[in-house]
Amino acid sequence: EAVASLFEPDFRRTDRTVLGMGGEDLDAYLRNVREFAALVPGVVPYAAKLLVSPSAHLIVYPTLPYEVDGAEYQWDVVYVVRESASGRAAEMVTFDTADWDDALALFDEWSTEPMAPSPALENDATRALAQLAEALQPQDWDRLTALYPEDAVSEDRRAGVSSGVSTGREATLDLVRGWLDVGFTTVTQEVLAVRGERLALVSRRIELRDGFEVSLLAVVEVDAQGRFSLNVLFDEDDLRSAIEALEHRYLERYGS
Repeated sequence: EAVASLFEPDFRRTDRTVLGMGGEDLDAYLRNVREFAALVPGVVPYAAKLLVSPSAHLIVYPTLPYEVDGAEYQWDVVYVVRESASGRAAEMVTFDTADWDDALALFDEWSTEPMAPSPALENDATRALAQLAEALQPQDWDRLTALYPEDAVSEDRRAGVSSGVSTGREATLDLVRGWLDVGFTTVTQEVLAVRGERLALVSRRIELRDGFEVSLLAVVEVDAQGRFSLNVLFDEDDLRSAIEALEHRYLERYGS
């Protein structure tokens, strides 16, 4: 169910590889993935190349060599995925690496297509983000403190300006105080994706009194009480890492 939630219900996959299986809907695709995993449990795919746009992904998935009945196999496949406005996979086409130009052309085509108006992305995490914005402006420390559990974790993965890993409510609130001390005035947040009820990926812009702006990406997770248990920061141009962290956390914590 956790994997299925990453796809739109009307998802379609088209296989254009030499050994292609034609077209299939979501149920058929997930069934084939499960059957393949059972057939070759030792296969290890990994992303060798990744191109990302707001509406499309291109991924090259080679496999490490594996054996079936004493014979060794290995192959490369190129996946081009069109993303819906809700951040889920709406369509996928697979190519052999020999057809790289065709795969890249499709990626470019999907990347330039206008996306449909995005529905409101909302869950417990985005509602907590709204509360955070409301509490920051007046520096309401009672509300801010209530938004973090004792075991809150903040991890800064930005290059150059990283504050590292901070563990605990007080350490996390110290980071907030740091922003306020340097002249924070407003924070603007755009929800880019949600996963389940507790995870969200947001684009965040922080403005200071001197006109200086800091832009970054953040993956946030809330606990059962709607408090920020995890906050991971990324450079604003590192969307790939932020998406990978969001998907990994969702599958790790809530996958079945």
